[in-house]
Amino acid sequence: MRGNIATLTVDAIVNAANEFMLGGGGVDGAIHRAAGRGGGKGEPELLLAREHGLGSVAFPAISCGAFGYPVEQAAVVAISRA
Repeated sequence: MRGNIATLTVDAIVNAANEFMLGGGGVDGAIHRAAGRGGGKGEPELLLAREHGLGSVAFPAISCGAFGYPVEQAAVVAISRA
């Protein structure tokens, strides 16, 4: 699926963030702006989808833009690790 990940109706969104969980540019910034989070609301603890019983998770095509990783291969990796 292609679209704006920040507007999807899912239980969680995977985000390629820095170690401080601060919003940057690109997809990371868009997700933070849509969620209204600033990194101080327990975000690291929310990263455990299976432990929290999440039914749907959206993954951005991490490294598929500027770094050129093939989208099809990224999708296979993302769903094979679920």
